[in-house]
Amino acid sequence: NKTWEVANEIWINALLSNPKTQLVNLVGNAITAMAKPIEDKLGANISAFLARNDIGRVTSYNRISKEAGSTFAGLFQSLGDAIKIGGRAFKQGELILEGAGGMSKIDTAITKQVPKVLGGEIIRLPSRALNAGDEVFKQINYRGKLKAISVSLADERGLKGAERSKFIQRYFDEGFDEFGRGTNKDALVYAREATYTNELTGFMAKFQDMINTYPALKQIFPFIRTPFQLAKSVVDRSPVALGYRWRHILGESNDPKLIAKARGQLAMGTILFSTAFVMAKLGVLQSATNVTRDDGKVLDKFKDAELMRMKKTDTNFKPYSFF
Repeated sequence: NKTWEVANEIWINALLSNPKTQLVNLVGNAITAMAKPIEDKLGANISAFLARNDIGRVTSYNRISKEAGSTFAGLFQSLGDAIKIGGRAFKQGELILEGAGGMSKIDTAITKQVPKVLGGEIIRLPSRALNAGDEVFKQINYRGKLKAISVSLADERGLKGAERSKFIQRYFDEGFDEFGRGTNKDALVYAREATYTNELTGFMAKFQDMINTYPALKQIFPFIRTPFQLAKSVVDRSPVALGYRWRHILGESNDPKLIAKARGQLAMGTILFSTAFVMAKLGVLQSATNVTRDDGKVLDKFKDAELMRMKKTDTNFKPYSFF
Protein backbone atom coordinates (compact mmCIF):
# COMPACT_ATOMS: atom_id res chain seq x y z
CA ASN A 1 0.00 0.00 0.00
CA LYS A 2 2.85 2.38 0.75
CA THR A 3 4.16 1.87 -2.78
CA TRP A 4 0.76 2.65 -4.24
CA GLU A 5 0.36 5.74 -2.06
CA VAL A 6 3.67 7.10 -3.33
CA ALA A 7 2.68 6.30 -6.91
CA ASN A 8 -0.71 7.94 -6.39
CA GLU A 9 0.79 11.12 -4.98
CA ILE A 10 3.11 11.43 -7.98
CA TRP A 11 0.30 10.60 -10.42
CA ILE A 12 -2.24 13.02 -8.96
CA ASN A 13 0.23 15.88 -8.80
CA ALA A 14 1.28 15.16 -12.37
CA LEU A 15 -2.36 15.50 -13.41
CA LEU A 16 -2.54 18.87 -11.66
CA SER A 17 0.80 20.17 -12.94
CA ASN A 18 -0.56 21.82 -16.10
CA PRO A 19 -1.05 25.58 -15.46
CA LYS A 20 -4.27 25.39 -17.50
CA THR A 21 -5.73 23.00 -14.92
CA GLN A 22 -5.01 25.48 -12.14
CA LEU A 23 -6.44 28.35 -14.20
CA VAL A 24 -9.62 26.44 -15.02
CA ASN A 25 -10.08 25.67 -11.32
CA LEU A 26 -9.70 29.34 -10.35
CA VAL A 27 -12.00 30.58 -13.10
CA GLY A 28 -14.59 27.93 -12.23
CA ASN A 29 -14.47 28.89 -8.56
CA ALA A 30 -14.85 32.58 -9.42
CA ILE A 31 -17.84 32.00 -11.71
CA THR A 32 -19.57 29.80 -9.12
CA ALA A 33 -18.92 32.32 -6.33
CA MET A 34 -20.61 35.03 -8.40
CA ALA A 35 -23.45 32.88 -9.72
CA LYS A 36 -24.47 31.15 -6.49
CA PRO A 37 -25.95 34.20 -4.68
CA ILE A 38 -27.55 35.34 -7.93
CA GLU A 39 -29.26 31.95 -8.21
CA ASP A 40 -30.44 32.15 -4.61
CA LYS A 41 -31.84 35.66 -5.12
CA LEU A 42 -33.47 34.68 -8.40
CA GLY A 43 -35.09 31.62 -6.82
CA ALA A 44 -36.28 33.62 -3.80
CA ASN A 45 -37.80 36.34 -5.99
CA ILE A 46 -39.56 33.81 -8.20
CA SER A 47 -40.89 32.04 -5.11
CA ALA A 48 -42.08 35.31 -3.56
CA PHE A 49 -43.99 36.08 -6.75
CA LEU A 50 -45.60 32.62 -6.88
CA ALA A 51 -46.57 32.83 -3.20
CA ARG A 52 -47.64 36.48 -3.34
CA ASN A 53 -50.93 35.73 -1.58
CA ASP A 54 -49.20 34.05 1.37
CA ILE A 55 -47.69 36.78 3.56
CA GLY A 56 -45.73 34.32 5.70
CA ARG A 57 -43.99 32.71 2.76
CA VAL A 58 -43.37 36.00 1.01
CA THR A 59 -41.66 37.29 4.16
CA SER A 60 -39.40 34.21 4.25
CA TYR A 61 -38.51 34.49 0.57
CA ASN A 62 -37.80 38.21 0.88
CA ARG A 63 -35.44 37.44 3.77
CA ILE A 64 -33.63 34.83 1.65
CA SER A 65 -33.43 37.28 -1.25
CA LYS A 66 -31.95 39.99 0.94
CA GLU A 67 -29.45 37.55 2.46
CA ALA A 68 -28.38 36.47 -1.03
CA GLY A 69 -27.78 40.12 -1.94
CA SER A 70 -25.72 40.60 1.23
CA THR A 71 -23.71 37.46 0.40
CA PHE A 72 -22.92 38.80 -3.07
CA ALA A 73 -21.74 42.11 -1.60
CA GLY A 74 -19.71 40.29 1.04
CA LEU A 75 -17.74 38.38 -1.59
CA PHE A 76 -15.75 41.51 -2.40
CA GLN A 77 -15.30 42.76 1.16
CA SER A 78 -13.05 39.88 2.22
CA LEU A 79 -11.05 39.47 -0.98
CA GLY A 80 -7.80 40.83 0.48
CA ASP A 81 -7.95 38.66 3.61
CA ALA A 82 -8.86 35.59 1.54
CA ILE A 83 -5.84 36.01 -0.74
CA LYS A 84 -3.51 36.37 2.25
CA ILE A 85 -4.90 33.23 3.87
CA GLY A 86 -4.60 31.41 0.54
CA GLY A 87 -0.90 32.28 0.56
CA ARG A 88 -0.60 30.83 4.06
CA ALA A 89 -2.32 27.64 2.91
CA PHE A 90 0.17 27.30 0.04
CA LYS A 91 3.18 27.78 2.32
CA GLN A 92 1.91 25.40 4.98
CA GLY A 93 0.57 22.85 2.53
CA GLU A 94 -2.65 22.59 4.57
CA LEU A 95 -6.15 24.03 4.53
CA ILE A 96 -6.92 26.84 6.97
CA LEU A 97 -10.69 27.27 7.05
CA GLU A 98 -11.39 23.58 7.67
CA GLY A 99 -8.03 22.58 9.11
CA ALA A 100 -5.65 19.86 7.97
CA GLY A 101 -8.46 17.29 7.82
CA GLY A 102 -10.80 19.47 5.77
CA MET A 103 -12.40 18.37 2.53
CA SER A 104 -10.67 19.34 -0.69
CA LYS A 105 -10.79 18.39 -4.36
CA ILE A 106 -7.93 15.94 -3.76
CA ASP A 107 -10.22 13.67 -1.81
CA THR A 108 -8.52 10.37 -2.63
CA ALA A 109 -4.93 11.52 -2.26
CA ILE A 110 -3.09 10.84 0.99
CA THR A 111 -0.55 13.65 1.06
CA LYS A 112 3.12 13.72 2.02
CA GLN A 113 3.94 10.17 1.03
CA VAL A 114 7.09 11.08 -0.90
CA PRO A 115 9.82 12.09 1.61
CA LYS A 116 11.09 15.65 1.53
CA VAL A 117 14.65 14.46 0.88
CA LEU A 118 13.44 12.77 -2.32
CA GLY A 119 11.81 15.93 -3.64
CA GLY A 120 8.41 15.48 -1.99
CA GLU A 121 7.89 19.20 -1.49
CA ILE A 122 8.49 19.86 -5.18
CA ILE A 123 6.27 16.98 -6.26
CA ARG A 124 3.43 18.28 -4.10
CA LEU A 125 3.53 21.85 -5.48
CA PRO A 126 0.59 21.32 -7.91
CA SER A 127 -1.72 19.93 -5.20
CA ARG A 128 -0.66 22.69 -2.81
CA ALA A 129 -1.46 25.27 -5.50
CA LEU A 130 -4.88 23.71 -6.10
CA ASN A 131 -5.69 23.67 -2.38
CA ALA A 132 -4.46 27.25 -1.99
CA GLY A 133 -6.73 28.40 -4.82
CA ASP A 134 -9.67 26.60 -3.26
CA GLU A 135 -8.79 28.07 0.13
CA VAL A 136 -9.04 31.58 -1.30
CA PHE A 137 -12.53 30.98 -2.65
CA LYS A 138 -13.67 29.02 0.38
CA GLN A 139 -12.67 31.98 2.51
CA ILE A 140 -14.44 34.39 0.17
CA ASN A 141 -17.66 32.38 0.17
CA TYR A 142 -17.55 31.56 3.88
CA ARG A 143 -16.93 35.14 4.92
CA GLY A 144 -19.53 36.50 2.51
CA LYS A 145 -22.18 34.08 3.75
CA LEU A 146 -21.20 34.57 7.40
CA LYS A 147 -21.55 38.34 7.07
CA ALA A 148 -24.89 37.94 5.29
CA ILE A 149 -26.21 35.70 8.08
CA SER A 150 -25.13 38.22 10.70
CA VAL A 151 -26.86 41.05 8.82
CA SER A 152 -30.01 38.99 8.47
CA LEU A 153 -30.07 38.21 12.21
CA ALA A 154 -29.48 41.87 13.07
CA ASP A 155 -32.43 42.85 10.89
CA GLU A 156 -34.65 40.21 12.50
CA ARG A 157 -33.82 41.62 15.93
CA GLY A 158 -34.47 45.17 14.76
CA LEU A 159 -31.01 46.39 15.78
CA LYS A 160 -29.97 49.89 14.73
CA GLY A 161 -26.87 52.07 14.64
CA ALA A 162 -23.86 51.18 16.76
CA GLU A 163 -25.64 48.27 18.40
CA ARG A 164 -26.30 46.72 15.00
CA SER A 165 -22.71 47.18 13.81
CA LYS A 166 -21.36 45.74 17.05
CA PHE A 167 -23.61 42.67 16.80
CA ILE A 168 -22.63 42.01 13.17
CA GLN A 169 -18.91 42.27 13.95
CA ARG A 170 -19.20 40.07 17.05
CA TYR A 171 -21.17 37.40 15.18
CA PHE A 172 -18.62 37.47 12.35
CA ASP A 173 -15.66 37.14 14.74
CA GLU A 174 -17.33 34.22 16.51
CA GLY A 175 -17.43 32.42 13.18
CA PHE A 176 -13.74 31.55 13.58
CA ASP A 177 -11.82 29.71 16.29
CA GLU A 178 -8.36 30.64 17.58
CA PHE A 179 -6.73 28.82 14.65
CA GLY A 180 -8.76 30.58 11.99
CA ARG A 181 -10.99 27.58 11.32
CA GLY A 182 -14.63 28.21 10.43
CA THR A 183 -17.22 27.31 13.07
CA ASN A 184 -20.49 28.37 11.44
CA LYS A 185 -22.04 25.23 9.93
CA ASP A 186 -24.35 26.99 7.48
CA ALA A 187 -21.54 29.14 6.08
CA LEU A 188 -19.22 26.11 5.85
CA VAL A 189 -21.78 24.13 3.87
CA TYR A 190 -22.21 27.13 1.56
CA ALA A 191 -18.44 27.45 1.05
CA ARG A 192 -18.08 23.74 0.29
CA GLU A 193 -20.89 23.81 -2.23
CA ALA A 194 -19.39 26.87 -3.93
CA THR A 195 -16.07 25.02 -4.41
CA TYR A 196 -17.56 21.57 -5.17
CA THR A 197 -15.95 20.02 -2.11
CA ASN A 198 -19.13 19.13 -0.20
CA GLU A 199 -19.33 15.68 1.32
CA LEU A 200 -20.57 12.76 -0.74
CA THR A 201 -23.55 10.70 0.39
CA GLY A 202 -25.15 7.39 -0.45
CA PHE A 203 -23.62 5.22 -3.16
CA MET A 204 -20.91 7.73 -4.09
CA ALA A 205 -19.69 7.90 -0.48
CA LYS A 206 -19.36 4.10 -0.45
CA PHE A 207 -17.59 4.19 -3.81
CA GLN A 208 -15.15 6.77 -2.46
CA ASP A 209 -14.47 4.61 0.60
CA MET A 210 -13.77 1.63 -1.65
CA ILE A 211 -11.24 3.63 -3.68
CA ASN A 212 -9.51 4.74 -0.48
CA THR A 213 -9.46 1.15 0.80
CA TYR A 214 -7.74 -0.14 -2.34
CA PRO A 215 -5.10 2.49 -3.28
CA ALA A 216 -4.33 0.87 -6.63
CA LEU A 217 -7.75 2.01 -7.87
CA LYS A 218 -6.67 5.63 -7.45
CA GLN A 219 -4.66 5.22 -10.63
CA ILE A 220 -8.01 4.85 -12.43
CA PHE A 221 -10.14 7.12 -10.21
CA PRO A 222 -7.78 9.83 -8.86
CA PHE A 223 -10.68 12.20 -8.11
CA ILE A 224 -14.16 11.26 -6.92
CA ARG A 225 -15.84 14.05 -4.96
CA THR A 226 -15.45 17.02 -7.29
CA PRO A 227 -16.25 15.31 -10.63
CA PHE A 228 -19.44 13.92 -9.10
CA GLN A 229 -20.42 17.29 -7.59
CA LEU A 230 -19.73 19.03 -10.90
CA ALA A 231 -21.91 16.53 -12.76
CA LYS A 232 -24.63 16.86 -10.14
CA SER A 233 -24.57 20.65 -10.40
CA VAL A 234 -25.32 20.38 -14.12
CA VAL A 235 -28.17 17.91 -13.54
CA ASP A 236 -29.58 20.10 -10.73
CA ARG A 237 -29.96 22.92 -13.25
CA SER A 238 -31.58 20.77 -15.94
CA PRO A 239 -35.16 19.46 -16.37
CA VAL A 240 -33.93 16.13 -14.98
CA ALA A 241 -33.99 17.75 -11.53
CA LEU A 242 -37.79 17.64 -11.66
CA GLY A 243 -37.51 13.89 -11.15
CA TYR A 244 -35.95 14.12 -7.68
CA ARG A 245 -36.51 17.75 -6.56
CA TRP A 246 -40.11 18.17 -7.63
CA ARG A 247 -41.32 18.84 -4.10
CA HIS A 248 -38.95 21.80 -3.76
CA ILE A 249 -39.51 23.08 -7.31
CA LEU A 250 -43.30 22.90 -6.92
CA GLY A 251 -43.10 24.48 -3.47
CA GLU A 252 -44.58 21.53 -1.60
CA SER A 253 -41.68 20.81 0.75
CA ASN A 254 -42.43 23.74 3.11
CA ASP A 255 -38.70 24.52 3.26
CA PRO A 256 -38.25 28.08 1.91
CA LYS A 257 -34.45 27.81 1.58
CA LEU A 258 -34.52 24.56 -0.41
CA ILE A 259 -37.46 25.77 -2.51
CA ALA A 260 -35.66 29.01 -3.41
CA LYS A 261 -32.42 27.13 -4.07
CA ALA A 262 -34.02 24.52 -6.35
CA ARG A 263 -36.03 27.09 -8.29
CA GLY A 264 -33.06 29.43 -8.62
CA GLN A 265 -30.81 26.69 -9.96
CA LEU A 266 -33.44 25.49 -12.42
CA ALA A 267 -34.05 29.07 -13.59
CA MET A 268 -30.33 29.71 -14.05
CA GLY A 269 -29.91 26.41 -15.89
CA THR A 270 -32.82 27.24 -18.18
CA ILE A 271 -31.26 30.61 -19.01
CA LEU A 272 -27.83 29.10 -19.70
CA PHE A 273 -29.03 26.08 -21.69
CA SER A 274 -31.42 28.21 -23.76
CA THR A 275 -28.73 30.78 -24.48
CA ALA A 276 -26.27 28.06 -25.52
CA PHE A 277 -28.89 26.49 -27.81
CA VAL A 278 -29.70 29.78 -29.52
CA MET A 279 -26.03 30.66 -29.93
CA ALA A 280 -25.33 27.23 -31.42
CA LYS A 281 -28.22 27.63 -33.87
CA LEU A 282 -26.89 31.04 -34.88
CA GLY A 283 -23.42 29.58 -35.40
CA VAL A 284 -21.92 31.80 -32.71
CA LEU A 285 -21.17 28.85 -30.44
CA GLN A 286 -19.37 25.89 -31.95
CA SER A 287 -18.36 22.50 -30.60
CA ALA A 288 -16.85 19.28 -31.88
CA THR A 289 -20.22 18.41 -33.43
CA ASN A 290 -21.16 21.93 -34.52
CA VAL A 291 -18.85 23.09 -37.33
CA THR A 292 -19.88 25.73 -39.88
CA ARG A 293 -19.09 26.06 -43.57
CA ASP A 294 -17.53 29.18 -45.02
CA ASP A 295 -21.04 30.51 -45.74
CA GLY A 296 -21.97 30.12 -42.06
CA LYS A 297 -24.23 27.07 -42.48
CA VAL A 298 -23.78 24.32 -39.90
CA LEU A 299 -22.33 21.14 -41.38
CA ASP A 300 -24.20 17.86 -41.11
CA LYS A 301 -21.98 15.39 -39.25
CA PHE A 302 -23.11 12.56 -41.56
CA LYS A 303 -23.50 14.19 -44.98
CA ASP A 304 -20.48 16.49 -44.62
CA ALA A 305 -18.26 14.17 -42.59
CA GLU A 306 -15.17 14.61 -44.78
CA LEU A 307 -15.45 18.40 -44.96
CA MET A 308 -16.02 18.52 -41.22
CA ARG A 309 -12.88 16.43 -40.67
CA MET A 310 -10.84 18.78 -42.87
CA LYS A 311 -12.09 21.91 -41.08
CA LYS A 312 -11.34 20.38 -37.68
CA THR A 313 -7.83 19.53 -38.88
CA ASP A 314 -7.34 23.12 -40.07
CA THR A 315 -8.22 24.40 -36.59
CA ASN A 316 -5.90 21.86 -34.89
CA PHE A 317 -8.87 19.95 -33.44
CA LYS A 318 -7.92 16.39 -32.52
CA PRO A 319 -10.38 13.77 -31.23
CA TYR A 320 -9.43 11.63 -28.24
CA SER A 321 -9.02 8.66 -30.62
CA PHE A 322 -6.06 10.47 -32.21
CA PHE A 323 -4.06 9.88 -29.02
